[in-house]
Amino acid sequence: MDTSLYIHIPFCKSKCDYCDFYSLDSRNLDKDGFGSIGKKVVDALGSQITDIADTFSVNSWKTVYIGGGTPSLLSPTEIISLGEILRKTISVKTFTTDEWTIEANPEDLTSEWLNACTEAGITRLSLGIQSMDTGILKSVGRRGTRESNLKALELVAAAWKGDVSLDLIAGLPGQTPDGLRRDLDELFAYNPDHFSLYSLTIEDGTPMASKKKRGMIHNLPDDDESASIWIQGRDALEKKGYHQYEVSNFSKPMKESIHNTAYWEMDGWLAAGPSSSATIIRADATAQRYTVERNLQKWLKSPCSLGEIELINRKDLFIEHMLMGFRQVRGLSRTKTFERFALDPVISLKETIASWTDRHLLQPIGDRIALTGEGLLFLNSFLADCIDEVSREKAV
Repeated sequence: MDTSLYIHIPFCKSKCDYCDFYSLDSRNLDKDGFGSIGKKVVDALGSQITDIADTFSVNSWKTVYIGGGTPSLLSPTEIISLGEILRKTISVKTFTTDEWTIEANPEDLTSEWLNACTEAGITRLSLGIQSMDTGILKSVGRRGTRESNLKALELVAAAWKGDVSLDLIAGLPGQTPDGLRRDLDELFAYNPDHFSLYSLTIEDGTPMASKKKRGMIHNLPDDDESASIWIQGRDALEKKGYHQYEVSNFSKPMKESIHNTAYWEMDGWLAAGPSSSATIIRADATAQRYTVERNLQKWLKSPCSLGEIELINRKDLFIEHMLMGFRQVRGLSRTKTFERFALDPVISLKETIASWTDRHLLQPIGDRIALTGEGLLFLNSFLADCIDEVSREKAV
């Protein structure tokens, strides 16, 4: 098997108010007797990655993505160890990937850490800028500041030879369209290869959801204001030559995220680290999904367990295939859909496709069916219509 791998690093120095990903405070972990939490996690990852490579007969890692949590809290030595682990787990003599991304917080970066990433084989850096306004960053519990962002960008420009992606969020408290445009104008000067521009989502169970419920968040843009901020950010990115290729992602030509595209194309991937999830596509148009143990302490004691295993039936996999495919600007491939499911989405989704095409929100693009630029703004409504039609379709 030639496949992609997601690696989850389950700790942060502090948790952002809007984040609902699994992570623990690394400072508390060290106090609680875990010792060097980074080394313990990397050692356990070594066991788990070796085990899944054997279990699924991995020949090569096409792409690798290290997310979190905060992977930039790993030491240079731990980063190099991860590279050695990946080299040992594959059968081919030369270790290469199409793309190996690591997420990083700007305030953590050092030249030594960047050099370790290069030595390990990492090719792409994803920097969590989120905003260039210190007040906005503090309002959502981020450690960074405008100054730490600028310092990191200068360091990356001087010391990093790989690709660079920058993350931004639209709709943060106190943010305005002009504020986001100023952020982008400043960031354009560093000539990054890629931007991810997300709309703020306040998930249940997060500190931000609790603060909102108690009326503790001031100057939070409403839905219309947030959409306007995002749209103006999108327009500024496209004007600067970053083409939108997915709902929240923009890149220079040939700089799209290969790893994330594997998700959106539902090509299947493996995963390691607590709370991570893998999907293995099967020849009969079903899938196996495993979700690794979420509790860090339990996972450290038994890292080779695949955790909860779920079988995804044909209809549910078709729905996931559709949900992911339509996120892309290029849309859903009819050929790939037919090869996998023996279904033509033009037939299986004929009511939805006709309705959205009549409103000029959906269009054919060669082999693919895609939402228009305006249609993508209503992606969730479109997908709800698709799911409703598929749920009524007995042939799927």
